[in-house]
Amino acid sequence: MSWDYDTKIIKCPCGKGFISQQSKSDDWGRTEYYTPSIECSDCSQKYKVEMEQHFCHKWDGDGINYFLTPKDYPEYNGIKESDKFPAETSNIRKYNEWFTEKYTKAQLQSALNEFQEKKSSSKVELRESKEIAKEHKRVFNTAKVSEILHRLQQIIENYDSYIGNYEQRKPIRDEERKQRAAYTEEKRKHQIFLQEF
Repeated sequence: MSWDYDTKIIKCPCGKGFISQQSKSDDWGRTEYYTPSIECSDCSQKYKVEMEQHFCHKWDGDGINYFLTPKDYPEYNGIKESDKFPAETSNIRKYNEWFTEKYTKAQLQSALNEFQEKKSSSKVELRESKEIAKEHKRVFNTAKVSEILHRLQQIIENYDSYIGNYEQRKPIRDEERKQRAAYTEEKRKHQIFLQEF
């Protein structure tokens, strides 16, 4: 199996140079796209390439949009969840913390009730129950209900004392989402969408 390389070229905004994007594809139908490069001395001084990931089906492309953004355009400086709850209280690699930050206490209690009722991780139906079982299997190499119940009871018991639980984070997450949407809407007015890529 070998990769075939291709380069697409479009004119830059000032028309004196170009913007290029390299891609590679193989015999299995896989294609990878590299970040576009500004090949113009004037435009490279004024702009930087930024990308935005969004959902799309495989047959519609790679789900990435590229924009030219003025280099002097200010970065987002609104409310941030990470400022209010720094990494020390937000280690999502830890099982208990991850579910404390992701779900309400009521949702976790519902999951606990379902595990107690069904007595098998393969029979649970709630979205959070399925995720709890799946992550437990990945992290602890077992989806045994007795072990899940023990850990879930610990999470619920410590929920209120945990700084940065879901219920504390939600208003900040919602406000950050709102502020970032307003920031992006304004930023779009100053960006150039590289529609050809």
